[in-house]
Amino acid sequence: LPGFGSVIWNTVFIAVMKMVGNLIFPVLIALLLNEIREKHYKKTVQTVLYLPHFISWAIYGGIIIALTDQTTGIMNPILELFGLSSAENPVYLMGADYIWAVIIISSILKSVGWGSIVYMAAIAAIDVELYEAAEMDGITRWQKAIYITLPSIASTVTVFLLLNIGRLLSNSFEQFNSLQNSVNLTRSEVLATYIYNLSFSARRFGYATAIGFFNSCISLILLIVSNFISKKTTGEGLF
Repeated sequence: LPGFGSVIWNTVFIAVMKMVGNLIFPVLIALLLNEIREKHYKKTVQTVLYLPHFISWAIYGGIIIALTDQTTGIMNPILELFGLSSAENPVYLMGADYIWAVIIISSILKSVGWGSIVYMAAIAAIDVELYEAAEMDGITRWQKAIYITLPSIASTVTVFLLLNIGRLLSNSFEQFNSLQNSVNLTRSEVLATYIYNLSFSARRFGYATAIGFFNSCISLILLIVSNFISKKTTGEGLF
């Protein structure tokens, strides 16, 4: 098994990147969907974006592995078009060099549609008179999104950010168990899989319990501290 320091670094870095991506892209998608006026097209886009959320990581991970396969996957031909791969020496995307990008991008694609639902609901609750008054002043769509929509959903974004900070060390076990292999283990081993392997492979139950307790304590501290900072700076918080 990789060393504990390496596991902590993998856990924190991947979790932070996923948190940033899952904060920015759902908001962006919600803003773009809110601008679509054609209802049928809007529903179709929403359905396509929401669909991955309902697929288990066991299946979704298998799809990713198939798409990134060196010989039969479609990703290498796409990379060839940009000169990033070749038929003679295809890139192994499930290797240690690229697994972080695969994990982060696959996580964002899976959750972006579902995450945008909450922000669309928050946008729908904004008083339309604000938009009407802004239109009378000649404000553009882009300016409405920046100066009206985003400030109006800031409290919702803050709540989700705090919840994600509280789960910073709790990466999805199902995702990593699906994408992890012996080649990328040094870069894909996180606390969730580390504790599992310590318990069921190494039979070090006491050590695994201690690490699990450490994980819970750090998560609680992160949640309390981030909530305190948020209350002091923005006036918004979970409690």
